[in-house]
Amino acid sequence: GLHESERVEAELKIRYCKQFQQGMLTPLDRDMATQMTGFSAATPGRAIGEYVLHLARRINLIKARLEGDSAGSLLKKKQPPYGPLLPATEKEVIADANGKFSRSNAHYLGWNQDAGQLNQELTQLQTWLQRMISLPGLDLHWLVDWENGEDGAVAVSLDQFWSGSLALASEPSVAPAFTRKGKQDIDDFLAEIEAALADQTMMAAKKADFGQWYRKLYLASWQTFAEFFPKGVEKLKGRPEWQPLALRMAGDQCPYFALIDRMAEELVPWVDDPKQPSWAKLVFQWKLFKMQMGKEVAAAPGMLDKAGQELKRMAGKAGDVAGKVAGDAMEAQGRAAKFYGEYRGALAEITPVSNSRKLAFEMASKVYAEDPTMGKSPFFTADTAKENLRAAMLTGAIETDELFWKLVAGPRDFLLAYVRNEAACFLQSEWESKVLVEVKGVSGWDAISRVLMSPEKGVVWKYVNSGVGMPFISHPLKGYVAKEALGAPIAFDPAFMPFLDKADLERKVIPKRDEAAAAAKAAEAAAAAAAAAGGGGGGPKDSYPVLVKAYPIGANADAQVKPRAVRLELRCTDGIQSLVNYNYPVEKIFNWNPDACSDVTLDIEIPGITVGKRYFGAKAFQAFLREFLRGERTFQSRDFRNQYLDLERVGIRS
Repeated sequence: GLHESERVEAELKIRYCKQFQQGMLTPLDRDMATQMTGFSAATPGRAIGEYVLHLARRINLIKARLEGDSAGSLLKKKQPPYGPLLPATEKEVIADANGKFSRSNAHYLGWNQDAGQLNQELTQLQTWLQRMISLPGLDLHWLVDWENGEDGAVAVSLDQFWSGSLALASEPSVAPAFTRKGKQDIDDFLAEIEAALADQTMMAAKKADFGQWYRKLYLASWQTFAEFFPKGVEKLKGRPEWQPLALRMAGDQCPYFALIDRMAEELVPWVDDPKQPSWAKLVFQWKLFKMQMGKEVAAAPGMLDKAGQELKRMAGKAGDVAGKVAGDAMEAQGRAAKFYGEYRGALAEITPVSNSRKLAFEMASKVYAEDPTMGKSPFFTADTAKENLRAAMLTGAIETDELFWKLVAGPRDFLLAYVRNEAACFLQSEWESKVLVEVKGVSGWDAISRVLMSPEKGVVWKYVNSGVGMPFISHPLKGYVAKEALGAPIAFDPAFMPFLDKADLERKVIPKRDEAAAAAKAAEAAAAAAAAAGGGGGGPKDSYPVLVKAYPIGANADAQVKPRAVRLELRCTDGIQSLVNYNYPVEKIFNWNPDACSDVTLDIEIPGITVGKRYFGAKAFQAFLREFLRGERTFQSRDFRNQYLDLERVGIRS
């Protein structure tokens, strides 16, 4: 009865073990051995990792069985992956196959009473594993490829921080192998390999080399990601994507703060590293004082040690982490926490501008109008707090690092860019509604220029000198420029400042044009009066005073030489009246007598060249005045046919 059933059960287990060994393991191992003979240092790291993991876990399961573990206990241990060993046609059933193989293998080991056979399998598997690890030219770098290919492995990308819809070219990411989880997986894998090898010291040198190489790549991967990170703003498409992010810039959901916090978590494996880069030291110190703030450390002496212990627990390391990161600077940590709070408070004062373009404009106006050393704008407050935070954190052996501080300044820079963009849009709207609307339906340059640019009533000057544009535009001696504040101006259209310069010239020309028109009108009246007097047989003709003003002259900007003088001559019977302009404002009253005065000469003197205009006859002076009716005249090189080639040679076109 009972003994018979036990005997039958024992025979069935023996038969099962024999069938599993002959029908499953032997063919599997034969195929695996064939595959491994083709492996070399050039074999993809993912493939090497899968075979090494399979061998190591099978070895460790056999070891556990030889130490007395049951089938149930073996099933609770890490199981070998069987998927890589299956034929290509069966890849779609890998997940199911892994489960079935694991259960079958666990029962095979648990029921197998032949210790000699198990030791023989163990020796064979260890030989293969040692051969794999010792392949010529093969280091342990394949561990990174293996981890990156694991199911569920997720890289750290910009999309996890920036919500923009645009894609950037060559966006960097942090591979799964260079995350805290990835390092833990790799460390666990190495431990499994060492436990499986017959000689556990054979990997020592390779492991040490890998550790140095891996540490360098791990930190470099995060550094590259952090350096590129501010460009994530370029993923944002227009105001609809900028605006909601602006609201988050003062809180923990701010992309920049979130990245620093994430780095503090992911870099924990290197918290004891004596060769930490300065940016990593600052990241850990950032984490410490934020923990200090969260636990109200400033009000409770000694709590910093608890914050350090929390970070130590999180890292799973021994030693006083607070001491390693902050040294004796507990007081500095308190100051850092204070200034960090002030920095975020200043940012929080700025974020409401995301709700109103007019608010953004008003805040920008304060920034551009105030003295940075005395200004009350929250941007200035944020800058002061940030610099105080920097001073508090740079203690002991910690050096400054622009990478870290660029991330800290990121929220301020984002909000400043947002405010500038919103202010620019507001300025454009005001330009259209307060300036351009005034010339709608107005035709003719003279009429348009008077509405826009007249000295007293020009709407351009109301916009620039007393309106919304005033805080953002300055007018030094060289012309109009966009005023800079906190490192940059408002993004005016590149043509806007040259337009204002031309408008300023037009503002000066309008009165001159009026004077010229009045002079021409007076000359016409004088000519008419003279004609009337002459026609009536009257006495001698009168002389008429005409005021002529001259101003500095110039040529096209790329000309090799510039005009140095202009000479105006009016020939009369009693002599020549002249006015010479040496590029300095000058004026003269010409006494014009229609009967006594005739030809007019206008000569422009250029080094090595003289060009001129001639006006002949009794109405010559009138013709000259009409040509300058607008107050100024621009001649082209083609206007002087005889000197055209000479002018072109020196680059003068107008």
